[in-house]
Amino acid sequence: MRVVYGLFSVAMGVIGFSNSADAQGNAELCRSITTEITSAMQSPGVPSACSRVEELRAACSETGAAVGEGFVAQFKELCDMKRKSEVREVQRRSSQQPPLNPASPPRPSPGMPSTDQPPQSIAPQRPQTPPQAKVAQPALPTRPTQAALAANQTQVLAARAQRLQQSLTRIQLIGENLQALVHVAQQIGESYVERRTGSVLAYSSKEDDALADSRGYRKRESENFVVFYRTGDMTRAQTLLGDAEAAIKPISTMLGSFPLSADHRGRKLPIYLAQSHEAYTALSKCPEGSDACISHLFFDDGVVQTAYFSSKSYQSGGKAEDRVQYFQEVIQHELTHYAQFDMVTKATSQSIPKWFSEGLASYVGGQSYRMTSLTRKSAGGAKLLSMSELQAARGDIFQMADVGLVYEEGYSIFEMLVAVKGLKATRALVIDVTQNEDFESALGKTLGMAPQDFDEVWREYLSSKYGLNPPASNDLSRSIAIGNSAADAAPAPFRILGAGDSPVAQIGREDQDYVEAMDLYKASDFEAASRSLSSLIFNFPGGKYSAQAHFWLGNAMYAQKKYDQAQKEFRATINYAPNNLLKGEAWLAIANCERALGRDDSASLGRVLLVDPNSDAATDAKRRLSQPH
Repeated sequence: MRVVYGLFSVAMGVIGFSNSADAQGNAELCRSITTEITSAMQSPGVPSACSRVEELRAACSETGAAVGEGFVAQFKELCDMKRKSEVREVQRRSSQQPPLNPASPPRPSPGMPSTDQPPQSIAPQRPQTPPQAKVAQPALPTRPTQAALAANQTQVLAARAQRLQQSLTRIQLIGENLQALVHVAQQIGESYVERRTGSVLAYSSKEDDALADSRGYRKRESENFVVFYRTGDMTRAQTLLGDAEAAIKPISTMLGSFPLSADHRGRKLPIYLAQSHEAYTALSKCPEGSDACISHLFFDDGVVQTAYFSSKSYQSGGKAEDRVQYFQEVIQHELTHYAQFDMVTKATSQSIPKWFSEGLASYVGGQSYRMTSLTRKSAGGAKLLSMSELQAARGDIFQMADVGLVYEEGYSIFEMLVAVKGLKATRALVIDVTQNEDFESALGKTLGMAPQDFDEVWREYLSSKYGLNPPASNDLSRSIAIGNSAADAAPAPFRILGAGDSPVAQIGREDQDYVEAMDLYKASDFEAASRSLSSLIFNFPGGKYSAQAHFWLGNAMYAQKKYDQAQKEFRATINYAPNNLLKGEAWLAIANCERALGRDDSASLGRVLLVDPNSDAATDAKRRLSQPH
């Protein structure tokens, strides 16, 4: 019964998210009454808490009417069972009590000697009347034997066992109903959050921890991630954390940035590690055929994401080292999705082709086995998808006959892009498709290619390198209708170096570009300085001016009151900074952005003291921390 009653607290804990003070009060009252009643149910007697079921209905109905009524009905039924059990117990005890006035020992008849006095001599007397015949008296009941008592006791115990079995059956049915209610409560809780909060500000690591705890998960965490796992998976959870942190750098190389926990007010990406595929599908809303996924919940001010990994993600493969490599690739694949969707809105997310997002994640994840699979399928007579068919694959692609082709051909396209156009041009295309444009328009802006030309280059690459021949797409246009003046008049956000530039020329240009960008900044032309610094970062990723370029780009954004963008640049500075001096200045700048946005800056000021305690930035941080907020 302890397990059954514990389900109430689990279910009610799921629906406790709310921005409304009234809703939070009702949810808290609902939880407190539920806790009181379920605790009382485990003690003997009819609990006084049973009288609070109507109050429970009123409180829980504010949280979710269907769940509240369901729980009230279950509580009332349990209270009735307790009352009936109490009545039967009272009746049983009363039938076993001794009489209130036990019979006194028989008194001696007149003329008979007393039992407590010695016998006295009595003179013989003549009988007055002849003796009458004795009337037969009924026989007194005999004392039951031990065997009879045992048989009777066995019957009583059997009856009690039958009633107990009936009660247990009813409790089991109630438990099954409660489990169904828990599932409903989880679904209502998720929709309740989406309906009531309307903002990513309602989400934090505290809420993630509470939800995972209610599901029975433990946790391990690093700087940017928290893994929720079951007993026995601690080592695997720790491995996942290390692989996730290591994936940040290669993902940043392709996408230009990675969302750190500090970018989300300290919320770390929650990652659930399921012990079975059944637990994975029950826990997440991921597609049935997937091994891992990232869930997205979009709001006007951003997106909330959660990662889920099935047991298939770390059990696939033959040898142990193959399983380890496969798990690392899956982690990097899913975190690429996380980084990409952190840059999009709900509207722009719908315009990104599935082959683009899955191909990108597969390429960044290093899943080169996809080309081996594609070659094997083609050799077996499988029909490859054309570019038009890839573009048309939207929605739930897991309903396709061979969803693997979307991943494999998507991988081949990104392999071709990096080989033919280079990493910088590919990164420009990824950023443009993710943040601004549909794929066909982005092709023209970033690569200067029409869709039909792009299709021909891709098919030629597959044919020459792998002997693969996907069908041509005759319905793709050779020109892009972007307007003659609009595209030409708008200044390009980046100046991309050509493939013919020699390494020596590029080294000299990096110095020249940095000097030109800083001249613009010193002249207070912050918009032009932002474009020049962005070009420098884009053309020379990981270059010698990376930390300084991100730092001054952040300052240029700050001067334009683009505080959120400035914060991202300052955090990038911390990743590239060669010494703690620049890191301390970057943390102080982040605190300035937080204060400008009306947020608490104490944590960032504290980081200044940790990384560079003896600097001027630390002195400023100490002064600000000592002031009342």
